[in-house]
Amino acid sequence: MRFLFASLLFLWYNLVIKGVIQMSVKNGRKRITVTFTDEEYASIKNIAYKEYTSMSDVVRNFCIQGINGNLTQDNLDFIVPIIREQLKSIIDPAVNRLAALSAKTCVQAGAAAYLSAEAILKFVPEERSEEVAVSYEAARKKAVQYMRNSFDVMAGEDLS
Repeated sequence: MRFLFASLLFLWYNLVIKGVIQMSVKNGRKRITVTFTDEEYASIKNIAYKEYTSMSDVVRNFCIQGINGNLTQDNLDFIVPIIREQLKSIIDPAVNRLAALSAKTCVQAGAAAYLSAEAILKFVPEERSEEVAVSYEAARKKAVQYMRNSFDVMAGEDLS
């Protein structure tokens, strides 16, 4: 079935875009001659047999559906992998860049946490300083709570 669709797509392309297929006019309708492989011919014949119609009608209907942009499940099975591959090639660089930026952000967050702990240890007098682990855990809990809140809640929140 995929071979048939590909052949009909090729036929449509040559007919509409390139105009290289031989045509003749009879009774206001144009006639074209196309060539199919044995497998494609057998598929068209099989479809015509199942639908109780001529092979010409099968090919004509497929061409009209292709021109009108009608999709069937068979067409989707053929087109979807192509679309996925194209989207993946476009999206992957952005995803990789975001992952790299996220990793760099994590490194910077770790460095900031370490510098904060160092500042507490070095610059706050001992009688006023708390245990670093206690301060870190309280800050981490506040950060997690802050990240769980919706943006609307955060916008009106007082950070002091």
